[in-house]
Amino acid sequence: MLKSVDELFQACLIALGGEAPKPAPIAKVQSFPPGGQEGNRPGDQYNREHPGELLTRHGWKLGGIGTDERERWTRPGKDGGTSASLTSHNGVWQFHSFSPNGNLPAKENLSPLALLAHLEHGGDFTAAARDLAQKGYGMDEFVPDPCPGLNEGGTKTVGKRATKPDPLPYKTFPVEALPDHLREFVEALSANKGIDPGWVAPGCLTTAGASIGMSRNLTIPGKEWTEPPSLWTAVVGE
Repeated sequence: MLKSVDELFQACLIALGGEAPKPAPIAKVQSFPPGGQEGNRPGDQYNREHPGELLTRHGWKLGGIGTDERERWTRPGKDGGTSASLTSHNGVWQFHSFSPNGNLPAKENLSPLALLAHLEHGGDFTAAARDLAQKGYGMDEFVPDPCPGLNEGGTKTVGKRATKPDPLPYKTFPVEALPDHLREFVEALSANKGIDPGWVAPGCLTTAGASIGMSRNLTIPGKEWTEPPSLWTAVVGE
């Protein structure tokens, strides 16, 4: 009694006189630290947005943008001069104040989340993240501004968040389209494991195609093209 698709695959290979291939090593995937350009937590999304509205709300003024695209900001109470810089690094905004000002520490790179925490939550990052979550951050997709810079009104254009479209209704795999023996296997295994047939059927189709090999091919009439039953399938989900 075969218990899994893997066992079915191995049985087919043995019947064909072959051996199961060894899995290839998986390359190390580059990861990003919290607040990096990847991630959809409330703080991650907020860090990708320009913090100009937050700074302006607390009295900061944008003085201009240098040739290196580094923004110059003037602290509250001053009419001119550069008190801090703001730049984007790897998709994340970084604010650097040259001297202490109010609740902001000096000579440290502060993300927009850090700015929000220091300016409006007494330095409590958890409270800042909770505030963002209540405003809808972490639930949608960030769309970056294609043309950042100063607009005609002298204010900074920023990226916006766009709500994801509603997902299409799910349709289960049409097991009735499978040959009888595959359909019985898919229905039995999915019932035994308590999973949707869509988790089992793709692997069975790949195994069936591998079992057929090059013994059968499809040809389009009038075309010099033949297609073997080679299938590459993957199941993605929680």
